[in-house]
Amino acid sequence: MNLSNQYKPGIAIAPGETIQEVIEDRGITVSSLAKGIELHEELTKGLLTGSVRITHDIATRLEQFLEIGHSFWLNLERNYNETLLRLWDQNMAVKGGEVAE
Repeated sequence: MNLSNQYKPGIAIAPGETIQEVIEDRGITVSSLAKGIELHEELTKGLLTGSVRITHDIATRLEQFLEIGHSFWLNLERNYNETLLRLWDQNMAVKGGEVAE
């Protein structure tokens, strides 16, 4: 498979944005999501903002509560992290290896 022809987004979208869209579409509050996935509300908010990563455990909880597959959530997290790394590498190449201010 030729990977050079794959789409590579120019921005990294945190998985929490997808979770936020799903719960908004279903009329679920952050508090209800936190209770449904049995996660402290502050951690749930972090999940939505991207400061808390989707682990296997969280993916399983999301699958059980939102009925969207475990692997979907893990793939979102993996793709997000890969895109962040690629964009960081590109930025470093443009800046000649110096960290941008």
